[in-house]
Amino acid sequence: LKEERDGQKDAVKHLEIKLRQMQKHVDKFTHELDDEKSARDALQTRYSDLQVTNEREMNTAQEKLEAAESEICKLKDERDGQLNEITRLKHSLGQQQEQIHTDQRVLNGKSLCVDELEMLVADADETIRNLMLEAREERNAMKRLEDKLRQLQAHVDQLTHELDL
Repeated sequence: LKEERDGQKDAVKHLEIKLRQMQKHVDKFTHELDDEKSARDALQTRYSDLQVTNEREMNTAQEKLEAAESEICKLKDERDGQLNEITRLKHSLGQQQEQIHTDQRVLNGKSLCVDELEMLVADADETIRNLMLEAREERNAMKRLEDKLRQLQAHVDQLTHELDL
């Protein structure tokens, strides 16, 4: 019986050692699970922060897009006004040129008057060239604004896509 009891004591000691080893493993796994939970919580917080940031950026981009669209409409209106002015000036130039021709026939041989009329035509031509140049610059500015609008739209689309993800 003593041998059997000593064998049981050894078995109990062996089981206690095994139990402590198992408890160490349980503690280790518990610690790892706690670390993973903390990491998951940190990721969730970061995700929430990114969602707020993305929403803010998307709102800002939308405001910029609306401002750019408004600016484009304003520039289109200005361009239309300038084109109307160019048309009016062309018509006026045509009338002035007709008048010059009439005056040239009337003032046949009076070169001083003819020279003055030619200066008027040259001034009118210069004015039209300047207006045409300004109109071309306005078209170029419009194209740049339209390019910027497309870029802003692409940025809004990207932010929307990222937010959807």
